[in-house]
Amino acid sequence: MLPPENCSTTKSYNQKVGNFLLASLFQWANLQMSLINALDDLDVSSENNALPQSNVLTE
Repeated sequence: MLPPENCSTTKSYNQKVGNFLLASLFQWANLQMSLINALDDLDVSSENNALPQSNVLTE
């Protein structure tokens, strides 16, 4: 395959594709962290809800 005549256009295109893929990766990682944090929040809230009830029962 012959190299393109206008290398700057190809470089610009590659940069745009790279930036898009990088942004997609960060968005995916951010979504994963949001889901993990949401699950952690659910676990913490269930523990917090259970603790006062157990304290009330022991008193």
